Amino acid sequence: MDKAIRGIIELIFKMITSFSSDSKLTLSFTDYAPNVYKFVESIMTTVTLPVGYSILGLFFLLEMQRIAYKVEQMGGSQFGFQTTGMTLVKLVLCKIAMDSISLILKAISEVSIFLVGEIAKVEFASAVGQNTVSIDKLMEPISKSGFFEQLVLFIIMLLVLILTIISTVIAHVLLLARMIELYVLFAFSPIPIATMPNQEHSSIAKNFLKLFASGCIHGTVIYLVMLMYPLFIAQGLLNASQLDVWNTIGTVAGFSFLLIFALMKTQQLSKAIVGAM
Repeated sequence: MDKAIRGIIELIFKMITSFSSDSKLTLSFTDYAPNVYKFVESIMTTVTLPVGYSILGLFFLLEMQRIAYKVEQMGGSQFGFQTTGMTLVKLVLCKIAMDSISLILKAISEVSIFLVGEIAKVEFASAVGQNTVSIDKLMEPISKSGFFEQLVLFIIMLLVLILTIISTVIAHVLLLARMIELYVLFAFSPIPIATMPNQEHSSIAKNFLKLFASGCIHGTVIYLVMLMYPLFIAQGLLNASQLDVWNTIGTVAGFSFLLIFALMKTQQLSKAIVGAM
């Protein structure tokens, strides 16, 4: 029975430490699913970009109408030339932004990739290494327990293993949902960007960029949470192993529940980081 318990413990540690080696975490939305990216890029260039140009033209006409109304009220002045010139400059800048929206969104995505890469370089093996957690040391009191205690312990560790599997699945599902969100935002990006020249509706473009940035940062937050999980487990096992095995199991189970809760909060955290609504 103690060998089965040891196998479950080793499997839990293997699962919670293997997430950081997932190469998909360091892929941008352009490389995660190239065929999907080409599809949404085609939609953007052939469908939503022309719509965005139409919206941009509509806002330009409304802005020119507003300027003409003000100039008429003022009886004609140099104010009209200055305001018209500023409006044309905003129009040109917005047109450049719409034409370059693919590069802009890729640049935002690269920030998240850079953060994940730099976090991956941080050495945390010493915190979960043999000096901190020794499975052999943890198994000593377990091997001395009776059959009934080992049976109960096996059931509890099996529950912890199931929670760890669920948390890992949730993490991968959240990453996939994040990518789908980024692809959809990318496909419709020209439409909100077209609202930039209009003072009343420019917040739509700002909120869109914040939302896209939060989607990119979301992957980094998930990655960081999954990396911290084995550190918490290691510290909990270290503290609990100095007391008794039941405290150890309670600590591991508690952190497993905590991981699931933390993963469900990652999207809210990523939006808070960039100030997205």
